Amino acid sequence: MATNSPAAEMQPTLRHLQDETIGLTAPALYLAGAILILTAEQFENPLHAGLPAIVLLLLPLAIGQLRRISYLGAAWALVLGCVGAILALAVWQQEPALLCLLALPAGLAALFAGRAGGLLTVAAGSLLLFALPGAPILREVALVELWGTVGLIWLTLRPLLTTLQWSWSSYERSRTLLEQARDYQVQLKQSLADLAEANLQLTRLNRLTQALRQAAEEARRAKEEFVANVSHELRTPLNMV
Repeated sequence: MATNSPAAEMQPTLRHLQDETIGLTAPALYLAGAILILTAEQFENPLHAGLPAIVLLLLPLAIGQLRRISYLGAAWALVLGCVGAILALAVWQQEPALLCLLALPAGLAALFAGRAGGLLTVAAGSLLLFALPGAPILREVALVELWGTVGLIWLTLRPLLTTLQWSWSSYERSRTLLEQARDYQVQLKQSLADLAEANLQLTRLNRLTQALRQAAEEARRAKEEFVANVSHELRTPLNMV
């Protein structure tokens, strides 16, 4: 029977931790949405801030519902919602510098959607940076932030995942040793019970042997007494003769 690798066995635990962590993004989303609403008057068109704010404020509710159905669905809703809000702000305000914020959803994708999801988001973000107008220096800075954020997250996650895998392997090893110890304990109890039974049987045999020896001794004495009596009875008439 094939056994799963430690990485495959700890995957449900890792996914559970990711699912709990994705819920912690709600306060940041609410804060970002509130800031946009409070600063909407500073925009030429308040709707340019209001609509992204609504997206950010509704995003935690959508994520909460999707988590009940599909974790990956919730993760991608978080990433795409943030990307949409950032793109809307950058395009409507005609402010290419806001595209540097794409590093945030790319980092979220690396955290919650895995390496493939992070790489896909970085590649898509890079294409957007080249497709949208903007100063080359801003594009280069945004690209560095985009790839740098994801790279740093991967470098940070690697030792954490290695430690988690090592801890899981140690736990599995300890559980195996514990099960073996329990099996040995059961075998030891059975051996002790068998030994006690054998000792009881040996004690009974010793008692039986002693009883047989005593009976044989009594029979020998009775025989000697009988022989002595017969000899005495036979000698008495002979002496009279």
